[in-house]
Amino acid sequence: GLKKGMPVMLHSSMSGLGYVVNGPFDVIDSISDCIGEDGTLVLPTHTGQMTDPADWEKPAILPDDIKKVRDHMRSFDAQFSLPRNRGLLPQAFLMYPNIFRSNHPLNSIAAKGLHAEDLASNHPLHASEGKDSPMGQLYSLNSSILLLGVGLESCTGLHLAEFLTD
Repeated sequence: GLKKGMPVMLHSSMSGLGYVVNGPFDVIDSISDCIGEDGTLVLPTHTGQMTDPADWEKPAILPDDIKKVRDHMRSFDAQFSLPRNRGLLPQAFLMYPNIFRSNHPLNSIAAKGLHAEDLASNHPLHASEGKDSPMGQLYSLNSSILLLGVGLESCTGLHLAEFLTD
């Protein structure tokens, strides 16, 4: 169902796809070919490791180490902070040229294409998936969400639905 010019949010799991010759690069390239230069591809690049270490559970850290971790944690950097628990596709996507990444310290997105810069430039801190967020902007653009190898439980679009119905 992908078409030229579409804005698309991709949620994915390479392990759910089986063998892909060039891994995440083939997936990204194939979707990019389908939506073309006038399309926009968006991936979540969330960084859950930027939370308070006192709240970490998987893995939990020893209470005696919490201060040490807090004192040495790097701040979020859109250029260098790696996504966590988002799989290989978002990490590979960040290697591509002309990628724009939002500056949200926990729920950043990365985008490439026609609307990429606009989507990444405004990411409210306190409503990270609300109507003014990249997800809300995607909704306004009548975007599609593509789930590859994952189910609806991985879809951040549901957070926008929660926000809108709250």
